[in-house]
Amino acid sequence: LLTVQAKEKTTGIVQDIAVKPSYGLSEADFEAMLQESFTHGAQDIQKRLLIETQVKAKQMIEYLQTALNDDKNLLSENEKINFKEVLVQLQDALHHSSVAVIQEHIQRITTLMQPFLERRMTAVLREHLNTPV
Repeated sequence: LLTVQAKEKTTGIVQDIAVKPSYGLSEADFEAMLQESFTHGAQDIQKRLLIETQVKAKQMIEYLQTALNDDKNLLSENEKINFKEVLVQLQDALHHSSVAVIQEHIQRITTLMQPFLERRMTAVLREHLNTPV
């Protein structure tokens, strides 16, 4: 199941330890499980990528909703409508099991957010510097 080897640097003595289950799994069972893990590895990677992408999308939704609530005065009515539409679209995309679809919506929001984020940053700087720009 697991083999570890360590070498003492000063004396050069090498020690090995092999951890094997003492009951339950035979060598054949273990090899079958290991082979199955290789077989399903690609599916596991895709599943992980989907989950990570969904988490990123949810974080973006939360951030954008907070930003819109805090600084809606920095947006035109048209921008507010656009943001609400892309938020709904991204929330809908979360129900798909396609990483590409979710990433496409994340990119759309990122592009749409850029001018708004620049205005937010400028407003924060003005407030903290208390000087007109």
